[in-house]
This record gives sequence, C-alpha cells and structure tokens, in this order.
Amino acid sequence: MRKFVKPVFRLISYLAMLFLLITTCPVKGIGQELKNEQMFEKEIIFEYSDGNANLWLISKDSIDYKPVIAEESSSGFYTGGKAKSQQLKPDDFSEIEQLFNQIFENKLIQIQGRIKPSGMLIKKEKGKSIQKVFFKNGAEMQKLDTFLNKIIR
Repeated sequence: MRKFVKPVFRLISYLAMLFLLITTCPVKGIGQELKNEQMFEKEIIFEYSDGNANLWLISKDSIDYKPVIAEESSSGFYTGGKAKSQQLKPDDFSEIEQLFNQIFENKLIQIQGRIKPSGMLIKKEKGKSIQKVFFKNGAEMQKLDTFLNKIIR
C-alpha cells in the first residue's frame, strides 16, 4: 500500500500544476470560452461564420467581430482584420434578425455541410443552439455581410 502513496501523490501534484498552468496561461484563446458563456446569458444570440470563417457574435444589444488570423486561415496568409465590438440599436438588431430568418427559411440556398466559401448561421437561446444552417455564398450572404460591416465600422 505504501509504495502506491508516493506515485499517487506525485500524479495529483502534476495534475494540480497542469491545471494552474492552463487556467493562468496568457495564450490567445484560453479564457475566450468565459466571454462566450457570458454572452449566452443574453436573451437571444446569433452566430455567423462568413465565407472566410470570420466569426460574428450577435446579441440584442451588441455585436462582436472575431476575425480569422493568418495562422488559422487555410492559406496561412489571410487575415480578417481587427477584432471589433459595437453596441446595437434595436432597429439594427431587428434587421439582423430578419436577415438571419430569411436565410433560415430559404431552403434553396442551404447546403448539407460547410464547404469553402459557404456561411454558417446559428441561432441560440439561453446558450443552446436551437437552429443551425450552412448556406451558399451568394446574394443573401453579401447582403448580410454588407449590413454587418456597415454597423461595425
């Protein structure tokens, strides 16, 4: 029994150090889950991944743009620019909701899986995905991109 105590204690010590390292490490991406979880507390959230995989997080009162960085892009060179956040006016949220709903309802532009340069929309309520769709790059995506970029300038 005694010969197992030291290895078990050593294992617990290593796991504790690993936990501390992971939770305090200043590496990009670690801790982002918390911010996303905080956004889920809002009544409704939409997520949009555009044709270049830049991520848009939208709640009733704010919009966050999380661009692809060169290291994450398929080419290794593309970057989506700088991350941005913006408060949303109620009219802007209503317009975004309408654009999302048009894409959710239009079965002709929807596809089975994500292929480049398709888009992905997710509708969430209370942090849970309730609707997800992949859609072709076309007029609907351009209209959505144009409107979102106008808001977040």
